[in-house]
Amino acid sequence: MALTYRKIKEEKSWDSQTMDEILVNGDELYRSCVQYLNEIGKFKHPHLMIDEIKTSFNVANKTVKLEVNECLVNGVVNAKNDSWVPNLQKGFTEFFGENDAGVITANDLSMAVWKRDDVYYYFDSHSRDSRGIVTSYGTSCILRLMNLEDLANAMKVNLGTNKENLYNISRVVVKVFDITEEGVTMQPLNFYETLSQLVAILRSNTSQKDKKYDISAGKQQVPMCLAALAFNSVSPSLEWSKEDLDQVLNLGDKLYMDTMAADYAEGVSEELNVDDVTTANVYKKLSIGPNSTEVEIEENAFGNLEENLKTAMESLHKRVKEEGQSAFQSIIESQYMTASMWRDDNLLYLFDPYPRDERGQVYDWSAKMEIVEEGEGEYEGEGPPDDENEEQMQLAEGQGKDDDQWAADQNRDEGAGGDNMGEPEPEPELVVPPPSEADDLPPEDEQKGEEAEGEEDEEPFVEKKGSEFWRQQELLGKSCVLRFSRLEDLIQHILENASPNKLQEIEFTLKTVKLSNTPVLHEVFDPEEDEKKDELVRDWNQFKEFDYGRWILKAKKNLRDELFPVGNRGKQALPICLVALAFASSYALSKFNEEVVDNILAYGDRLYTCLWKLRGKQLKDNKELALTEKEIEQILNSTKFELEN
Repeated sequence: MALTYRKIKEEKSWDSQTMDEILVNGDELYRSCVQYLNEIGKFKHPHLMIDEIKTSFNVANKTVKLEVNECLVNGVVNAKNDSWVPNLQKGFTEFFGENDAGVITANDLSMAVWKRDDVYYYFDSHSRDSRGIVTSYGTSCILRLMNLEDLANAMKVNLGTNKENLYNISRVVVKVFDITEEGVTMQPLNFYETLSQLVAILRSNTSQKDKKYDISAGKQQVPMCLAALAFNSVSPSLEWSKEDLDQVLNLGDKLYMDTMAADYAEGVSEELNVDDVTTANVYKKLSIGPNSTEVEIEENAFGNLEENLKTAMESLHKRVKEEGQSAFQSIIESQYMTASMWRDDNLLYLFDPYPRDERGQVYDWSAKMEIVEEGEGEYEGEGPPDDENEEQMQLAEGQGKDDDQWAADQNRDEGAGGDNMGEPEPEPELVVPPPSEADDLPPEDEQKGEEAEGEEDEEPFVEKKGSEFWRQQELLGKSCVLRFSRLEDLIQHILENASPNKLQEIEFTLKTVKLSNTPVLHEVFDPEEDEKKDELVRDWNQFKEFDYGRWILKAKKNLRDELFPVGNRGKQALPICLVALAFASSYALSKFNEEVVDNILAYGDRLYTCLWKLRGKQLKDNKELALTEKEIEQILNSTKFELEN
C-alpha cells in the first residue's frame, strides 16, 4: 500500500495522517486477500507472500494495478563483502540498478523500499521508535536516506538475528487509474482515440479489402479475427498501435492462404464457395514470431440479433468470473459483421477487419461520413465502392474543391495502403511534450541547405498524392479495434452496425475461442555439450545469441521509460531510428553495450523534442498567421513528423 501511495501523493507531502491511511487501507487489502484465498482454498499462513496479494484493487477513488516480479535479488543479510553471495548493500545496489521500487522480505518481515530523484525511502509498518529503530511500543515509520549504505545499515538494525539471515527483493510496478462517477476505471488511451468517455477506437492504415491482398482481399474476416485474438495473447491490446493492427491484418491474410493451401474445406456445406473460410474450416494453427498458436473453436450461442444477443453476451461475460478473462475470447458472425471479441485488463475489445468509418460504423447508415456532395449523383450499396465503380467514384469526387479538410493530408505518407502495394511506414503521432533541456540545433539556413542538396541528388521515391486521393482512401474505410469499459456499450455497437429496419430478421452465431500458445524452441550453442559448427555460434561481444545466426543486445530502457517526458513516450520511434543510424556510423558495433543503446534512446528523445520546439518556433515567428499560444499548441497536437521533417 505504501508503494501505491507514492504514486498518489509525493513523499514531501506525507504526514502522520498519510501514514495512518496507508495502514488502514493496507489492513483492508490484507483482509480482502485472506478472504479470497479462503474462498479458493489456497490460504496457507497469516503472513502472506507477495504472490498472494491481489494485483488489482481500489483505494482513494483510484484503481490500482500491480505488476510483481518475485525474488529478483537474493542473498544473505550479513554476508562478507568478498563473498560470492550478495550481502544486503550489494543486493540493494543490484536491485536499484534496474528498478525503482520493491518489497524486501527477511527474517519473516516485509518492508517497502523505493527511490525517487536519487533519494531512497524505506517504509516499515512495524513498531519503531523516533529514529526508526525497533521498539516494543512504537509506530510505523518511513525513513528518507541519501545512499544505499545508510539504507542497508538502517534495515539491518531492525532485522535482528536469524540462523539463516536470508533476504529476497521483489520488484513491484504500480499503475494508478482514475475512476469515473459511474465507477468505471479510466485506462490510458495510448494510441487509441476517444469516441466517448467510455469508448475508444484504434484504426489501422488499411483493411481486409486493401488491394495489396490481391485475390484474397475481402475474404479473410475469420482468419483476421483469429489473428487479432492470437496477437493479443503475445502483445497487450491496450498498447497496440496502427502498425500492430496492420500486422494483425497481414497475419490474418497469411492464415487465409495457409487455409487454402491445406485444403481445409472438407466437411463444409456445398453451398459455400471453395474459397470461403469460416470458423468451421479455417486452419487452426498460426505463428507469431517465436510463438506457435493452436486454436479451438466451440459454438456458444445463436439466435436473433435483437432478441438474443444481449442474453448471450451477458452469459458469456459471467463466465469470466469463473473461468478467467480468456473465457470472453470469441467470434460473432452475422450478416453485417464478423468480428472477434476479448477481455483484457477489465476492458472489452472488438476487432473488425472490414472497412469502417472513423467511429467504427458501417458506411451504409453512418451519420459521420458524407459520401457524395449535392449534384454529384448518389451512391448506394453495402459498403465502400468496389473495384468496378471505384474509378467512377474518383472522377465524381474530383469535381469537388481541394480546399477542404483533406487538403491538409497532401503530405501524408503514401505507403498507407489503398493503391500502394507496399507496407505502411510507421508514423509517430505527436502530442505536446513538457519542455525539456534546450538542445543545440544547426542553423536554420544550414538545415535548409542540406535539404536542398539532398533534393538535387535524389528524386522523390513516390509521387505525392492530392487531397482527392486521401478523400477516396477514407471512403474506402479502415479496419479497427474498439475498446469498451462497459458491456452494454459493446452490445449497442454491434446492434448499431446492423440494418435498423432488419434487426428482427438478422441471425447471429457466437463462438468461443481457446488459444494454446507454444514457444518455438531456439537453437542456442552450449559450449559444454555442442561442437562449434562455424562462426555463427556463441555470443558476439555484448550481443547475446538467442538462435542460430541471431544475436540481440538489449537496453535497460525503452521509448516509454519514465525518464522521458510524458508527452514524448511512445512517439519517438522515428527520431530514435535516425540516431541509431548515426551511432552505427560513428562507433564500431563490436563496442556496443546496453549503455550505448540507452544513449541512443535518450538522444532520440531529445531529437523528438527539438523537432517539436522548432515547429512551434516556426509557427510563432510567422507573423502572417498571428497565432496565439493556444492555437500553436492545438496545431502541434495534430502534427505528425515524417522522415522529411
